[in-house]
Amino acid sequence: NNNQYSIENNEYIQQLDMQYQTIDNLSVKIDSILLDDFKIELNIDYLYNEPITSAESKILITDENNNLIYENNVVIDYYENIFKKTNRNDFIEYKNLNNTIANDTVKEENKEIDKFTARYTSNSLNIESNNIKRTICLYSNFNTKKFPKSKKIYVQLQDIVLKNGKNKVKKIPEKMIFEIKLDERYINNRKTYNYNEINNQLRNNEFSVIRAELSNTQLLLKIKYSKTKDITSLDLNSLQIWNEKDEKYIIAESLEVSEDNIILVNYDVNSKIFSDTIKGKIGNQEFWLQKSK
Repeated sequence: NNNQYSIENNEYIQQLDMQYQTIDNLSVKIDSILLDDFKIELNIDYLYNEPITSAESKILITDENNNLIYENNVVIDYYENIFKKTNRNDFIEYKNLNNTIANDTVKEENKEIDKFTARYTSNSLNIESNNIKRTICLYSNFNTKKFPKSKKIYVQLQDIVLKNGKNKVKKIPEKMIFEIKLDERYINNRKTYNYNEINNQLRNNEFSVIRAELSNTQLLLKIKYSKTKDITSLDLNSLQIWNEKDEKYIIAESLEVSEDNIILVNYDVNSKIFSDTIKGKIGNQEFWLQKSK
């Protein structure tokens, strides 16, 4: 079982040489970014003058073309949401803004907005008692818009709430705005491939893969279920992808089942572990995907 390829074994993470910004004894900087068509991962360093274990905040992310990539207007409390899935299925609006994130007035340029869903996750790790590393991940849904391609990303944090366990240590209402200049190699190497199901052993059975896309760090599948039993209880272990490089299987990062029995599933991967074919399993049934030419 190996579902950590996108974090541990790839060349898509850009390390940032960023200086701390400091407000009210809190120093923050972004250490690294991973960005492709379906995933953004930020690793953020928080340093305070008292012990802390978490740092939550409002978040606003845009690019240099003023496209709104992500916006969260509430401070999500980790302890209040730890058993809920709402923070993994927030709606993200993809739209163009007439002002950059650095300006105080951010408004819609036009009325037409293309919406896409994304799963948002955040977790913190203590390096020292007063120093944490926070990882924020956004996962886009391939049924709608992909994350825009850009040379710069702007990250705004506001209303930062510091906690030590369940206890609130400090709330800092000011804004911190970080500019990330993406290296050309991370922009130029950003690719997504389409795959089609072949040798379909499931054609007369329950499941068929009707769409598959592989980005640098995400594999997304859209699967049609044709029978009548309730499949809302499908878990992540039910849909496995096998990488041919070392013959280990990868468990899904998330799974959604719609009312019309369409399954959307995504995997954290490194695209280079796959060849032109991908082997998968749904329960005990195997399927094969082949890269489109």
